[in-house]
Amino acid sequence: MTWYTGDPRDAPIFDEIEKQTDRGAALIAVGLLDRVLMDAVQARMFLVGDADRDISGRLFKGTGSLSSLSSRIDAGYLMEMYPEEVHKLLHAIRNIRNDFAHDPSPIHFLDNSIKQKCDNLKPLALKVSWFGFDFAIGLSQSFGRSKRGATWAWGTDSLTGPRQIFLESVKVCVFLIVWATESWANARPKARLPTRGVMPVQPSHAGAPSPSRPRTRPKKPPSPSQA
Repeated sequence: MTWYTGDPRDAPIFDEIEKQTDRGAALIAVGLLDRVLMDAVQARMFLVGDADRDISGRLFKGTGSLSSLSSRIDAGYLMEMYPEEVHKLLHAIRNIRNDFAHDPSPIHFLDNSIKQKCDNLKPLALKVSWFGFDFAIGLSQSFGRSKRGATWAWGTDSLTGPRQIFLESVKVCVFLIVWATESWANARPKARLPTRGVMPVQPSHAGAPSPSRPRTRPKKPPSPSQA
């Protein structure tokens, strides 16, 4: 399948991936995946003003709780952005990326350790690709989008090289994340009531019960002698 991020400005990135060495292709491809995933997670956050955006920014930078690819993958899963199969595939892709990123020695997709991991991607990626077709069609029907945008096909049974298997696995994950985010954005409410910066109404007279406390104490359970 072809790369799809929904942004034509990414075309030079797609070309660069194909021209790169194995290490460069793996790092750039997963870098693109990481950016798409970060954008998708941020898109699901309700950011009211600059203060909210500052908080969001801190989450994704430095030692923030969403500053790593691993945490973003988990966050996307918990946000129901994709099912368990895609979650597993994303972590498998991340592990291969880490091999290229952290091993200073010459490393290639044909190295036994990398090749084995890519071969292990194949059955999972095939399952995800078939799920992806149904997933995209389902989103089209649920959110009223054109089915034409969801008609894509990818069969990992025809892939033989580990580099091709890896890059196609990244492509299908990027597609699913982008498609889910676009469909979710089109379906979300255009406006909502403000929920931050609004203080609760205070009691009008002294001695009134606090709205955050129960009006009556919960009854104690009966003792064994009373039961």
